[in-house]
Amino acid sequence: MQPLKEIKVFLDGTIILILRASSPKGLWQALIYQVWNITMDTSQFLGLDRERYWTRFETVEVMFEYVASSRLFTTRPREEGEDEEEGKVKHRNRRNSRRPLFVRWKEDFLPRARASGKYDRAVPARDEIRDEAFSTWPPARGLYEEKVRAFEVERQLEEVSRRIREGVPVDVEALGLPLGIRGAAVRELKRIVVEGDETYGVVLPEGVRGEVGWDLEGVEKFVEERWVEVGRVGLVRGFGRMVEKREAKRGKEEERDV
Repeated sequence: MQPLKEIKVFLDGTIILILRASSPKGLWQALIYQVWNITMDTSQFLGLDRERYWTRFETVEVMFEYVASSRLFTTRPREEGEDEEEGKVKHRNRRNSRRPLFVRWKEDFLPRARASGKYDRAVPARDEIRDEAFSTWPPARGLYEEKVRAFEVERQLEEVSRRIREGVPVDVEALGLPLGIRGAAVRELKRIVVEGDETYGVVLPEGVRGEVGWDLEGVEKFVEERWVEVGRVGLVRGFGRMVEKREAKRGKEEERDV
């Protein structure tokens, strides 16, 4: 039987899954790449036999058992609050479904491992793993915190956009306003709130956007009070842009006719 040659590819993916089982919604990725740069520290951190890592595995089953020997692996259900977002789980499952070894791991080895109870053991809590990783690789703390900040900014941007959309009434005609004002208001409010555009003659109140994010209640109040005014300006600007594009197109056509 030929020795397996896919061990590192498989282990990379598996270790990511092991760490994710005790990590907040995928924010460990930067840490994981840092982890794999130092194999000796990594094997010790994961509780894997370092010498065994560098040998060939004669069967897939032996390789699976090696992975499952990690101190961070368990067949116990996740603790409450550790579940990942459904969309991310589905995306990873679709990706892994194209990897034969992952399919065998998930559909064959894991069910047998759960039934046997061999790996039904307690593992360190998420916060414990994080703090231990930071102690082992000090630079990882900065990488992790940077990812957390970026994640929070992205989450807040999505929430701000949602509150702007929901804060502008859908049935504007019932209010005696032109149909296009809603789209204009949503578009231009995002420019004011998110991009800080002050060319509309409307300034975001102080404190609504701070150094660490937005005051979401302040965003809602601002939208409620100023959406009509901003929407009217947006309609005028939109009409102006349409005229400019039309004139530019006409100019190009005249140049071709000369």
